[in-house]
Amino acid sequence: MSVAQEPDWNQVVNDILDEGDPDIDGAPTGIDERYFTGHTKDIAIIEGFDYSIKWIESKPVLHEFLKEVFTDWWEDLGVDDSDFFEAWFNGGRFRYDCDAYLDDLVLKLVNLYRERIVETHKCSICGKEISEKHPYKHPDSVVRVGHAVDYPDGVPMDTPTDEIEWKNNLYCYPCWEERVIKKGPRIQQRFI
Repeated sequence: MSVAQEPDWNQVVNDILDEGDPDIDGAPTGIDERYFTGHTKDIAIIEGFDYSIKWIESKPVLHEFLKEVFTDWWEDLGVDDSDFFEAWFNGGRFRYDCDAYLDDLVLKLVNLYRERIVETHKCSICGKEISEKHPYKHPDSVVRVGHAVDYPDGVPMDTPTDEIEWKNNLYCYPCWEERVIKKGPRIQQRFI
């Protein structure tokens, strides 16, 4: 059995970001926007990237590596229906619900990207430095919490959500956890 050369994963991240996503690339950033910063947009692009066969074939080292990994992975599953696996190599849809290896690959690429992040922010409650460098649930990760602007004592439960004007604050995960437990369901959170 041959051993395929492992790709330069940082280059794979760069190649994915070079492809981009028109909807995400053109979206605004900011504390009250869907995408907090350019890093949030980049992570969304990496997480939702569509690995088309044409794109993968344009990256020969990655293509050979994935062919070997998926062959081993597929055989380890003990599944006899090779048509499902072969469909991808013949240009079929790449992502399937059972492609656990892809979940690991995407996580690996996102973690590599996170290593590049150096910018920090301050928690609105405790003042601690927080960063998009850290994934959700890390004590120093960033959580945006939406507060209703015109309801300082809380939003009445019968108020439709789309009628509420929100203003976001940045929290560290521990402060977010404490606030959500105390405040309940009328707080909107966005995880980065």
